[in-house]
Amino acid sequence: MLRGWRLGLAITLGLGVAGSLPLFAAYFGGYELHLLYRSFVGLWVNAVVIGYIVGWPLFPMLAADTERLMLAMEPSDRSLARTELSDAWSNRGVWIARGLGVLYGAILTAPVVVDVLHGQRQALPYLWVPLVVPLLWATILPALWRLIRVSLFVRRLGGRVRIDLDDLRVLGVFADIGIRHLLVIIVGLSVIPMQAILTGQIQTVDFLPALVVTVPVALVVLLLPMWGVRAAVTAAKRLELDRLTALGNTVEQGSDRHMLMSLYRRQIADIPEWPASAGAASRVLFYVVIPPLAWIAAALVQDLVSNVLGLR
Repeated sequence: MLRGWRLGLAITLGLGVAGSLPLFAAYFGGYELHLLYRSFVGLWVNAVVIGYIVGWPLFPMLAADTERLMLAMEPSDRSLARTELSDAWSNRGVWIARGLGVLYGAILTAPVVVDVLHGQRQALPYLWVPLVVPLLWATILPALWRLIRVSLFVRRLGGRVRIDLDDLRVLGVFADIGIRHLLVIIVGLSVIPMQAILTGQIQTVDFLPALVVTVPVALVVLLLPMWGVRAAVTAAKRLELDRLTALGNTVEQGSDRHMLMSLYRRQIADIPEWPASAGAASRVLFYVVIPPLAWIAAALVQDLVSNVLGLR
């Protein structure tokens, strides 16, 4: 895990320092400081996101979660699960996603390229954009693709675990995985309002492309890991209830045994089918509330800065 974070930090520092060099040159060229500052903040925000995605130890965490579930699986399924996890992480689709990311980033940065080619002075401090933004999306799209792939893997895994209706605590791993995937996306999006707070302004191009791509993926990667195990729990409950119904027909009505079986049947029927506990549900709610609160804070700070500087 430490190796991943070191690599992510190195990438962030490398991109940030290299992209800042032209800004220092532009400073001595007489460019306005507020323009250079906004470009500087935008550069480092993009560099931090790239380093964050590269450095996040998602695969080691998922591998550890898979090992936790091995005890609830048949021995013949354990080696297959490890192989499928590796295939879900490293596949040809990752390279396709990288290519699409470069293309998507190039489309978003096309206006900056056009302004530079036409000699627009205000575009020169943003020379880093056509290089860093495509690299950013070449990092984001493969990461989202991997999240979807591993979520599908975990969904299949949910259908292979043995369901013990008397102790479903181990199934909380499926909820933890989905919540962790959601948190990865939420933390990545948190830099958008942070950029607005630091610069005092935000434009549609700063948040709309990211929201369009990430919000649907966030919903998918949250629900998929729990979906497969929910189906397994539902099937196990149905079998047990059918068994108890058949057994109850052979027991004398009103007897102590019939009463105990009725209580046990009610207990089985009340078992929740989703593996998410109340604590997990509250975490999801908290994570979903974070972005709106961050946007509100950014808007308030932006209004405050504008009023203090007399821009209104």
